[in-house]
Amino acid sequence: MLILIVAFGHSMLVLFAHPSFLNLIPSASNFTLNNGTTNFTLIGESPDNPFDTIWDAILSTYYWNTINLSPYHYWPLKLLAFITNVILVLVLLNMIIALMNDTFNKAKEDGKLGLLVYRTELHRENFWGADLRRFSEIISAQILYPGAKH
Repeated sequence: MLILIVAFGHSMLVLFAHPSFLNLIPSASNFTLNNGTTNFTLIGESPDNPFDTIWDAILSTYYWNTINLSPYHYWPLKLLAFITNVILVLVLLNMIIALMNDTFNKAKEDGKLGLLVYRTELHRENFWGADLRRFSEIISAQILYPGAKH
């Protein structure tokens, strides 16, 4: 995931570090207020370029949805933003699916182990039942006294 963020940040740096090369100058917000007698025009400040240095480009890619790209009237930027969003979401979904698959496989193995323990106890009860104590006494006696009769 980190590699993808750095890669997309680097591509944005290469493409948009110098917006004057592309004639890409973000427009400032203009507002006109009318109180009935006078018109007031408010001009907002021009937004900063979020891709001017490598660190700003990587951090801007990391905080992708917080960047306002509407002042940039440049369709390749919006297309790359859309492609980046789709790819990052797909990678995150694949990571979640892999984690869920690993959890499912672990639960499956634990279930098999529990089934084997249950079968072992069931066979022990069916074949030996109450004679299990007698069986363990015979085995221990044969180990301690190999020629002993029972």
